[in-house]
Amino acid sequence: MARQLSRREFLAGAAGLGAAAVLGACAPGAPAPQPGPAELKPSYGGTVIYGTFADAQVLNPILSTDVPSSEIIARVFDSVVDIDPNNGQPIPNLAERWQISSDGLTYTFYFNKNVKWHDGKPFTAHDVKFTIEAILDPKTQTVRKNLFELVKGAKDRIAGKAAETEGVKVVDDYTLQITLTETYCPFLVSSMSFLRPLPRHLLEGKDINTDEFNRRPVGTGPFKFKEWVKDDHITLVRNENWWKRSGGPYIDEFIRKVVKDATVVVAQLKTGEVDIGGIEPKDLAEIQREAHLDVRKYLGLGYTYIGYNLARPPLDDRRVRLALTHAVDMKSVVEKVLLGEGVQMAGHMPPASWAYNPNIKPPEYNPQRARQLLEQAGFKPGPDGIMQRDGKPLKFTLYTNSGNKVREQVATIAKDQWKQIGVDVDIQFQEWNAFLDRLNKTRDFDMVIVGWSLGVDPGPAFKSIFHSGEIEGGFNFVSYRNPEVDRLIEEGLRVPGCDQEKRKQIYWRVQEIMAEDPPYNFGFAANTIIAVNRRVQGVNPTVFGGTFYNIHDWYVTK
Repeated sequence: MARQLSRREFLAGAAGLGAAAVLGACAPGAPAPQPGPAELKPSYGGTVIYGTFADAQVLNPILSTDVPSSEIIARVFDSVVDIDPNNGQPIPNLAERWQISSDGLTYTFYFNKNVKWHDGKPFTAHDVKFTIEAILDPKTQTVRKNLFELVKGAKDRIAGKAAETEGVKVVDDYTLQITLTETYCPFLVSSMSFLRPLPRHLLEGKDINTDEFNRRPVGTGPFKFKEWVKDDHITLVRNENWWKRSGGPYIDEFIRKVVKDATVVVAQLKTGEVDIGGIEPKDLAEIQREAHLDVRKYLGLGYTYIGYNLARPPLDDRRVRLALTHAVDMKSVVEKVLLGEGVQMAGHMPPASWAYNPNIKPPEYNPQRARQLLEQAGFKPGPDGIMQRDGKPLKFTLYTNSGNKVREQVATIAKDQWKQIGVDVDIQFQEWNAFLDRLNKTRDFDMVIVGWSLGVDPGPAFKSIFHSGEIEGGFNFVSYRNPEVDRLIEEGLRVPGCDQEKRKQIYWRVQEIMAEDPPYNFGFAANTIIAVNRRVQGVNPTVFGGTFYNIHDWYVTK
């Protein structure tokens, strides 16, 4: 017998956590939300300007891979299923309810009948099917196919053997049925919360990879797209006809302003040129002295890491990767660069995750051990002190995005400490979008410093980031391969009954393996610190919601 899950049941009951990963231009992080001043009565009007140093790449939800793009996409497009910002559980959104068959394989979604696209056309189940088909279309350049690969017929669709996906059926204009081939625990909290439908009437028959829609999107969300001046700003305006609230959001406009240097963000927060912005620990005291600014800190599901490209020998040798990891004093980075606003990471799961393994300790700073590992790998000091093997010096190039002062400092510290064990590293700073192209397209790097912003369920991110099947077309741009990790990742997604304790034990084991066979130096989870002009009320970041989840409730005081 099918069981119907209401909004109240989801809020009260237990659920697995999850969602897709995106690349972060700045690091997410660690303590609880800070209370703001007493809230006033909301009123309509005003503009909120958000200052940040990275521009978006693409404004199509199935093509984007980065946080800057997602910050706009999530305001323009509504998701099928939402995530409760306080507990990470799935709750109704475009789908006002759903049923799950007794075998856990068939999901029937019932959509709100009052939703309209920004151009006034009605939203229907046909749009949702169109979007899933677009994701699975072999011609679509998306890393998200894995979120729907267990839908019946998806593999044939991805391979180009079928024109449509057998397991995705429109029952009527407001009902969609999706059938899986086997259990997929994060389906609701990951796949369907990621899914932000596209308008079939605007994109059917178009090349979804290149269409102008990707720069001028039309969604169903609380804000409508107005303009995008590349590397300068994106402006969104209130959707007065938003289906969730008559009149739409309180603020008239939301402007995402590109400010390419973090120190300039601080200056513009102080002058009032921007209303909200992320700040670095070194600027916290300065911001707190400004009477018109308030500060929020929150624990995020993300971290900043040093990634090793295993496709580039000798980084395919775990001893070399372990040596590079032990050579960097990441504990000191947390204390001196982050000024204590964060924690050193022991593995892929941040402390806020239910899959975090507390038994794994962060790698210790041990230059002597690092040098021993290099010697075990066959390296010996050359005449200039640089370790070499077969006459080839141990030299690497490290890339990270410019404008992020924390990452720039970490790169400089790591370079100096690697030099102490005989490793020569050249640092290259790149503009964010060029840096993303290097990671996702050319993969022309030895090492990188970047970050992950993770979803609430660990499964999809583990698969898309570390499974060997995701090296081509996925987020595994470091080319990590470990057959046991692959097996465990797949097992964790398909645990019978989706028992969270059983899944947790699987992910604990994955983290134990990665501690000995690391794809990364897992670096640190930094506190997300947000400065907000006190004229903007309603900003209340959470672990699962982030900063902007409730932007429709923000308002500007007169």
